[in-house]
Amino acid sequence: MEKSLDLSACADYHQRNPKESLLYNIFSKGLSEFLSTVDNDPNKKALPQYVTNELEAFLKCRIPEESGFSRWRCDGVCGHEIFVAHSCKKRGFCPSCGGRRMSQTAANLTDFVIPKVPIRQWVISLPMELRFWLAKDPNLLNAVNTIINREISRFYKERAISDGVLKPHTGAITFIQRAGGQINLISSP
Repeated sequence: MEKSLDLSACADYHQRNPKESLLYNIFSKGLSEFLSTVDNDPNKKALPQYVTNELEAFLKCRIPEESGFSRWRCDGVCGHEIFVAHSCKKRGFCPSCGGRRMSQTAANLTDFVIPKVPIRQWVISLPMELRFWLAKDPNLLNAVNTIINREISRFYKERAISDGVLKPHTGAITFIQRAGGQINLISSP
């Protein structure tokens, strides 16, 4: 696909090579053996297909010969061209696509969704014993999230009323983070 735009400011752009990252090298050398080991172990449950798809897509992300590419050409005087490799656009594992999605979501929220009012950020960490059940049961996760948001809202409404606000309103945006710093979901109960 060929697209045209003014690339004069991008003349020095150099796409990063994902094959040079440590994470890519670890997975490219060990993924097939890992998947084979998991599939052939009668004592372990097979990985869900979406997990396998995510990991395999990561190995193709931003590699032109695997994922394809777009060619961009400057319509201006310079005629500069760049080739941009396609990304996997997956949600779960790829750090590049996850980071881009996170940045785009934050920009959209701050530019178009959240009004220019005072805001607070809350980070709620639940006990490890609950995390397993919340990960397995979306209805339970929804119920716990509703309770947490309702109580935080009640707290701020009561405080606003005591400060003289007649009809306070609150809102919430929730992001569920299922992994810890070690890419762990939970500890087994």
